[in-house]
Amino acid sequence: MTFSGSDVAARSSGSSAVITDFEHPSATDAGNSSTRGHEFAASTNRPQSPAEASCSIPASDPKQPRRAHSDITQPGTETINGLKRFGSILTKPLRDLQLAEKLNAINLERDEASVEEYQRRLEDQDRLARETREQEEMERVKTDALSACQRVSRRYDVLIKFIQNCPQGTYQEFIEFVLMGGGMATNDGEVDDNYNDLLSEDFYAETSEVRKLWNDNLMTGLPQSASTVEGRNFVPAATSNAQADVSSSLREHTFSERERIKTQIVHMDREMIKQGLGSAVNALSSVGSLALQPLREFQLAERLNAMNLDAEDEETRKEIDLYNRRQEEKRDMEEMMKIKQEAEESCLSATRNHLMHFLAENPHGKYSEWISELHPENAHTGALLEGFEKTIDHRFFVEQSDHRRMWNENLRTNLDAGAKGRAFVHARARQMTDDGQYVDAVDLLSSAVQANEPQVGMASEERRQDADLIAFD
Repeated sequence: MTFSGSDVAARSSGSSAVITDFEHPSATDAGNSSTRGHEFAASTNRPQSPAEASCSIPASDPKQPRRAHSDITQPGTETINGLKRFGSILTKPLRDLQLAEKLNAINLERDEASVEEYQRRLEDQDRLARETREQEEMERVKTDALSACQRVSRRYDVLIKFIQNCPQGTYQEFIEFVLMGGGMATNDGEVDDNYNDLLSEDFYAETSEVRKLWNDNLMTGLPQSASTVEGRNFVPAATSNAQADVSSSLREHTFSERERIKTQIVHMDREMIKQGLGSAVNALSSVGSLALQPLREFQLAERLNAMNLDAEDEETRKEIDLYNRRQEEKRDMEEMMKIKQEAEESCLSATRNHLMHFLAENPHGKYSEWISELHPENAHTGALLEGFEKTIDHRFFVEQSDHRRMWNENLRTNLDAGAKGRAFVHARARQMTDDGQYVDAVDLLSSAVQANEPQVGMASEERRQDADLIAFD
């Protein structure tokens, strides 16, 4: 193995501390230093060069304690440690960010768990409150049903006692028996039922439990062979004020007879109670129907509301139909007016064309001649009615007459410049006859008669009235 001068110098410098340690042993090892030097020299048989001698490391003494590895500085150790410290500095923000994210996620999970726990507690509280309300409602219904059953049972016992005493008794006598406390007194003499309620109760009302109990047990206590005709009378519901007055007077009368009736009350046989158990079951079933009364009233209210809604819908439908019918009538009226206007225009056009044709053939014709030709019913004596002379309907001479207006607008039509024009027709309500007398024009359509002067050509007033065959309003 060959070494250069620089390598030898580096090795010698790097190993100087070690060699120095060997050259300067401690005081404890002073006595063994000469012995180790002789052993080292004796163990080497070959000759050594000066460089090898300077670089050689004496063998360690097994008895000497070895130094720790960290005390020996190896080449590049400080560089590696520096790189590690630099890398840890660079990655520290990333590690801090990751740690912060983990902590945030843990906090969010904890908050969600807290919210869920709070919601669960609220739901549990609501459920408990709802169950408590339902339980209270059930208890209230049970209490009401039980009290109603007990009340009906007591009144049924009273009815059985009354039937035992008076099988053919009337409903009024039964009410007296109830108001006098018959059969409702306990062994101690205390009355179970509330007399204030009995005094204020209407025994003839439709909702009266006593009346219903009486009607449900009309045949109770009677022989099985008895017919319904022989049974007790059915009590209908009554809401009149007279019945209320009778009930009040009845209560006053029963108070005066209370002691007398008490002496007549006897205990009912237990066998009769067994016979009336079937009716008791019916009475208890009626209690169930009374408990369902609010539900039936609610259903009835819903039905009434639905009926009201149907009635409102029916009224709305009628209003819509009326509006549509009026609109249709309005359209029909507009169509009729349009047809009427077209008919009037067509009639006026035909009348004007006839006038032009008449003037072309008769340039010096008269208005009466044109009307006679246009309306032949005015051109022949007695053509329509016997006794009528040749007259022109006065409506052709009124101010609003279209015929008169057309004639006056065409006085010079089809005439020469020097010719004499046709006579202007003035508006009038009377006309001149062939004898030169002015008379009221006869209205052949409306029979309008002027009463200021007598008619010429009419035999009598009765004949004039009978002359109208077509009357127009």
